Amino acid sequence: MIKPAIKLLAILLFSILFESQFFNSYCQTQSFTYSYDASGNRTERVINLLKSSNNKSQQEIELNISETTGIKIYPNPTKGLLKINIRGYENGTQFNFKLFDIEGTELISKETGESQIELNLSDYKSGIYILHLLIEDQIFKWKIIKD
Repeated sequence: MIKPAIKLLAILLFSILFESQFFNSYCQTQSFTYSYDASGNRTERVINLLKSSNNKSQQEIELNISETTGIKIYPNPTKGLLKINIRGYENGTQFNFKLFDIEGTELISKETGESQIELNLSDYKSGIYILHLLIEDQIFKWKIIKD
């Protein structure tokens, strides 16, 4: 009876050590750094990937990927007139806007090819709204505060 227990313990110990060694050899962590303009719009996202191997020298590789959205929404908070500027897209690109209240009710839905848009929110009560912007196959989301 002792031999099967020892055999099982050895198998368990081996599998734990093997998985730990395998995981540490290919471990990858990531962190994000964001940049914002004075209005609170995100202007840049940097993804930092850190890969470490389990060699004696503890090799580290860092990769930075910078992504600029080219979208500016201001002022936020707004008293009524919200301006949206989009840059970096070809002429003729269609932009779809949707504004939702905090409960998820769709309030505004627009499709346009213009790169400068104004949304009039003065008829809506003060509170938090969610703006969805669909450009090609990407969806961007912002929290809009109406004073």
